[in-house]
Parts: sequence; C-alpha cells; structure tokens
Amino acid sequence: MNDTQFFEAARVLAEQAYWAASDGNGRIDFLSRRLLSRFLDDKEREIAVRAYQDYLRYYDANPRDARKLLGTGEAPQNPRANAVETAALAMLANQMFNLDEVLTK
Repeated sequence: MNDTQFFEAARVLAEQAYWAASDGNGRIDFLSRRLLSRFLDDKEREIAVRAYQDYLRYYDANPRDARKLLGTGEAPQNPRANAVETAALAMLANQMFNLDEVLTK
C-alpha cells in the first residue's frame, strides 16, 4: 500500500479534500466519506485529528519535504493548494487507505 500508485491516489484525494472544505475538520470528513462511506466516530475522529495536526506541524517545519511529497506520481499537482496542508492530508489519506475497512469492505 505504500507503492507510488497508492500514494499518488492519496495525494490526489488530499487535493480534492483541500478544495472541498475550508478547514481541517471538513477535510477529514471529506476523506472519511470518500474512503469509508461514513463519518468517523468520536474516537476515530480524535485519532485522525491528532495525526493530521502532527503532520501539519512536521510539514510546517519542513516545507521542502511537503513539496517533495506532493511531487509523487504522475498526476499534476495543483500549485494553488497549500503544500503543507495538502501534504498533511495526503499522509492522513494514505493512513486511511490502509485501514482494513477500506481494503476489504
């Protein structure tokens, strides 16, 4: 699941989430609805928010890593999207892609 093709799918989904909502909570909801066909429960949301915030902190401190991450794959990236936020969302989407519920149901 960490193959370039899967990560590229996570990146493209993250870009869609970035434009679909105006804040992190809405973007997390977008990812969960697309990948799980449901909203996250309270415990899941807490984990997702914490992971997203951790990724935001990391990429805010390392913007070059964010740009490198967003260059993964062949699909063109949207240069107007905030690289730090989109990279954080891509990492969260990649985590969610690896959930058993996404893979088997």
